[in-house]
Amino acid sequence: MGEVRKVRTLAELHEIVNENDTVVLDLAAPSWCVPCQRLAPHFKKAAEKSEAAFVEVDIEDADQAILNTYPTQTVPTVLLLRTGEPTATLKGRTSVALLKEIG
Repeated sequence: MGEVRKVRTLAELHEIVNENDTVVLDLAAPSWCVPCQRLAPHFKKAAEKSEAAFVEVDIEDADQAILNTYPTQTVPTVLLLRTGEPTATLKGRTSVALLKEIG
C-alpha cells in the first residue's frame, strides 16, 4: 500500500476495509497524545513496507460511528483487521514490531 490513509467517517473506513483483506487501524489523538505522536513515524514506515492497508483515525475529529464500532479506552489503539473483523490489538510501537505482529 505504501501510505497511511486518514479517514473521518465509517463509510470511508468501510470502503478501505472492503478493498483490503488486512487493515491496520490506528485510533489516535495526534494533536495532544505524545505516544500517538511518537508512534506516527513508525506507523508510516511500517505502511511503506507492508501489503496491508494502514489507516489512521483522529478520534477528536472522527464521526461517532467509528468510535461506536471500534471503541477504545486509550490512545493510541492499533487494531489488526482481517476480512473486516478485528483480530488483534497490536502492541508494537516501532515499525519492526508492527510488521512482525502483522505477519
